[in-house]
Amino acid sequence: MLRRGLLPDRRAYTAAISRLRPAHALRLFDAVLHHLRRAPDSSSASFALPDTAAFNAALSACADAGDCRRFRQLFDEMRSWPGAAPDALTYNVAIKMCARAGRRDLVARVLERILSSGLAPCATTFHSLVAAYVGFGDIPTAERIVQAMRDGRSDVCLLLRHVAVEGNDEKGIAIVVDEHSDVLEDIVGPKPEEGTDAPLLSKTYPPNSRVYTTLMKGYMNAGRVDDVVTMARAMRREGETMPASRPDHVTYTTVVSTLAAAGDMERAHAVLDEMARAGVPASRVTYNVLIKGYCQQLQMSRARELLEEMTTEAGIEADVVTYNTLIDGCVLMDDSAGALALFNEMRTRGVAPSTPDEELLDALADVCVRGAFFKKALEIVACMEENGIAPNKTKYKKIYIEMHSRMFTSKHASQARQERRRERKRAAEAFKFWLGLPNSYYGSEWRIGPLVGGGDEDNDDDQLE
Repeated sequence: MLRRGLLPDRRAYTAAISRLRPAHALRLFDAVLHHLRRAPDSSSASFALPDTAAFNAALSACADAGDCRRFRQLFDEMRSWPGAAPDALTYNVAIKMCARAGRRDLVARVLERILSSGLAPCATTFHSLVAAYVGFGDIPTAERIVQAMRDGRSDVCLLLRHVAVEGNDEKGIAIVVDEHSDVLEDIVGPKPEEGTDAPLLSKTYPPNSRVYTTLMKGYMNAGRVDDVVTMARAMRREGETMPASRPDHVTYTTVVSTLAAAGDMERAHAVLDEMARAGVPASRVTYNVLIKGYCQQLQMSRARELLEEMTTEAGIEADVVTYNTLIDGCVLMDDSAGALALFNEMRTRGVAPSTPDEELLDALADVCVRGAFFKKALEIVACMEENGIAPNKTKYKKIYIEMHSRMFTSKHASQARQERRRERKRAAEAFKFWLGLPNSYYGSEWRIGPLVGGGDEDNDDDQLE
């Protein structure tokens, strides 16, 4: 549209900016602003003029990219466009930007800036604050904010002033500060002078499940398993009188992730039953986390049972993450046939990723080389190269030399057996050519077929003699 001189509706490009990767989002927003500035009559293009929501989406992209200077530039430009003044959400994004920049001191000043600007904070403001301190690894401060919310305190700004003067060294926190973060200081306002009263909140903001779950993730990252479980129980009790605090599927998935990471798969699986009793349906992510836990514990039979439960009882289709996890489990178990069967099942069900998964393809190529499925290995590395993924040729060469250097060397095989394995030998020679090893057949070309639709091949039963 822009190339043809057409201006998109602000709702259309705002939605696109919200969904694109940061670099692409900012490029699109810059292009829109450029065309709007060149428009001869801005009144005729009022439908395309950016509003606060459009700028907030672009500012969020800056925060995701960690670009402090671009963030400051866009923030300053907001007021030059009618209807694009900063709102509470703008400052919520500023909290995220300050956190990405490692400016713990600035995060503590944003709430006061919101109030001094005549704006009212929202529940997301407090979630952003808790998420910022969890990201810093400052769990005690995150706990203090949540407790103040639970107590209905109106002096949260005073609490944050105390936080701002605490040094990172005092808290035992190692934070990398962005070298360009000074440009954010004017956005959050000057440092409060000593002796001045901190502004009070006009209303209370009880913590909701999103805030609690964010704190739980901090506990999970710190390996505090018991605290995660205890908080989930407290949320269930509090949810009886305050529905907003009731655990949701994200909360339960966090509990499952924590228990699975701790290797406690029995308790992790029991959370599924608890979710059913609470009327909270498990998501695909919940099942994938459990499946990954079983695979890491080398309990592949339980992982496959859970896959069956997910698809038949819960009615949730497996995605590429599910299959990738199961294939990785087969690799850990040295089960080449199982990995290939899962890969073929994934393709049959049409759940192959729209963009090839580098880790998945590398794992499959690895098991194919180890299992001497050279035709399949060639198909996979061809797929990798066609999609710009560089296969680890050094690793595959090492595996081949260590495991298959004496393949097809038997002088006692019958004529019938030699005929049966002729095609397998041809594939092995092709693979050796691709690796750069001495080979008998190929001088210039090694590909022997497309990835899609390729069938399995039987491994030679007389590899090493």
